[in-house]
Amino acid sequence: MDITLRPVEKGDIGKIFEWRNHPAVRKNMFSTAPITKEENAAFWEKRLADRSAFSFIVSAGGADAGMVRLDRREGSYEVGVLIDPKMQGKGIGSGALALTIILARGNGMKKLTARIKEGNEASMQAFEKNGFVKKGQHYELDL
Repeated sequence: MDITLRPVEKGDIGKIFEWRNHPAVRKNMFSTAPITKEENAAFWEKRLADRSAFSFIVSAGGADAGMVRLDRREGSYEVGVLIDPKMQGKGIGSGALALTIILARGNGMKKLTARIKEGNEASMQAFEKNGFVKKGQHYELDL
């Protein structure tokens, strides 16, 4: 399946809201409570204006299938991957992560990290498949 990344646009915010609030997605988040449309809109308005934050829509086979975020941290960027529940289990997250690593290197990033909730085996496998190493409660990849 052909997987691509493109920058998040304002028109994507509604679908991100739906994905983020789906119970299958929330169960693997550190903050499992649903969010409101207003909270989502305010978050994305601020994020899209932040030049240090990177956000991408994942497309698989030409259809929007999820989102990847890169959040600047002290000495690294933290990766967050969210896949549309209807598209999970197809290797899309792992493929999107591989593209994210290439993009991070191209933007001069030196280290990626990820926090993965205990029990989220699919995410753990996707990050390990892409070279991330578990260190304590985080996964890390030196670029």
